[in-house]
Amino acid sequence: MLGIVGVLLLYFILAFLLSIIPKNPEPVTCAEKETVYLISNGIHLDIILKRNQLKEDFWKQLKIPESAKYVAFGWGDKGFYLNTATWEDLKMSTLVNALFLKSESAMHVTNYYSKREQFVALPLCESQLLALKTHIEMSFVKDDKEQILKVGKGYGRNDDFYAAKGSYNAIKTCNEWVNQGLKKADVRTSVWSPFDGGVFYHLDSHD
Repeated sequence: MLGIVGVLLLYFILAFLLSIIPKNPEPVTCAEKETVYLISNGIHLDIILKRNQLKEDFWKQLKIPESAKYVAFGWGDKGFYLNTATWEDLKMSTLVNALFLKSESAMHVTNYYSKREQFVALPLCESQLLALKTHIEMSFVKDDKEQILKVGKGYGRNDDFYAAKGSYNAIKTCNEWVNQGLKKADVRTSVWSPFDGGVFYHLDSHD
């Protein structure tokens, strides 16, 4: 028991320290910037792009309605996503499997028809936006015809799940997936951020 407590304590200490240490501290400058957004439910982060920032063939594969103005992307454990619609549905076996066992992952895609108060704005240069979009698109599993693979219906009418690359664990969490995307886009962010707070710690919010 003491060993387990010690491992957990070390994990949270490292998460705190590496979350507040910045990566890519120098800002990227450009004449014009495009805004993307982040959103958190208090635990899990999504990256939000405007629909018109996506390649046409990509949003058509995702069947994004033309009336949807924003599209949120979240990466995570497939079993957790599909079996935990609400926190009341969370089972210990699902949590243990997600954190400690090699399992499939999924992309959660959600359509928004208007800007929400919870959106946190992140202005990016064109090169940064391209890098972030590439990170998102490359996270999807595709078949030999370059088509993305749907793995489940979402929690409502405006979201779906798709097959994703990689395996979720205590090191590579849903929030660390976002953190890695921001690193690739040369955004100031954490060295490692398994929780959403580490990502927000380094971001300046803009309307």
